[in-house]
This record gives sequence, C-alpha cells and structure tokens, in this order.
Amino acid sequence: MKKKKKPIAILLGVVDLLLIMVFVVTFFVGRVEGEKVKPNVDSDFKPNAVRYNEVDQTKEYKIDKQITYDGKSIHTGKASVEPQAELVFPESDKKLLTDEQMNEKVKDQKTIKLAINEIYARHGYQFTLEEDINHFNQFDWYKNIAKQTDMNKVSAEFSEIEKSNLEKLQAYSKTKGWS
Repeated sequence: MKKKKKPIAILLGVVDLLLIMVFVVTFFVGRVEGEKVKPNVDSDFKPNAVRYNEVDQTKEYKIDKQITYDGKSIHTGKASVEPQAELVFPESDKKLLTDEQMNEKVKDQKTIKLAINEIYARHGYQFTLEEDINHFNQFDWYKNIAKQTDMNKVSAEFSEIEKSNLEKLQAYSKTKGWS
C-alpha cells in the first residue's frame, strides 16, 4: 500500500513545483521590454508643449478632445463640456447692489441664496451642502482658493461694499418671506 502512495506523492510534488514556477514567472518577471501602447488619435491632433515653459500661460485653453484609456488602448473623442454657471451678481464685491438689479435678477429663494453665497465663496468659505459645493467648484477661482470653515472668520474679511450688499440681500430675502 505504501508503494502506491510514493509515486502519487512524487507526482503531486512535481505539480506543486510547476505551479510555483508558473507563479514566479507570472508575477515576478516583468513585461516585455519596449512594449508600448500606441494612441489612436486623429491626424489633426497636436501634442502639448514638450516643456512646461513653452505653454502660453496667458491663453485660456478650451477642451475639445477627450482622451480615455480602457486598459488596452487609448481613445479620443469629442469632449463633453458642461457650460459654466454664471454668478448672480459678479461685481457684488466691488459695487453696491441697486434695488433695480435685485428686482431684475432675484426671482426666487434659490437665486438669493446663490447671491449671498457668492460673497462668502469669494473669501474661500467651505460650503457643506453638496449643491453649493458643486456650484462653486465650477469656478477655477473658487477651486484654487484656500478654504475656511468658520463663517465668522470669512465674514470678517468682507469689505464695506460686501457687508452692505449682504445686508441688502438678507433684507430683500426677509421682505419676500424666504428667510
């Protein structure tokens, strides 16, 4: 009976060695040197600047191509760019708001909230509501500003014009019954 088990044990040992060798080859031997993935790009595609200092930093570059990699090959296509939102009062940090502007632009509670939040956003207030975060993250100036979670510290940085505009917006909201 022991004689029959010995060849089976030797066979299993050989199979184990082969499996270990396959494992070593699969996981520890690198890919073939020089293997490259070639992009499938249109003939009119122009590559980026070779060196960083060759980029014109004064020009605003528009996205017109979307490049994706699926793990096997690179694909290009038309970029889908959402239009960027606009500020309700883009100059509320520089100019006092008029009653005419308020009546013209502020038609609902959502708009007045955005107008108020614009003043805070300019000073880097870190919003907590997802809708506010998503709205202001559309603006590069907001994404690139240091954030502050303390509303009192943020409002301490307001100019006299911003303080006046904030008070006017809050009063307007109260007259409409939105606050």
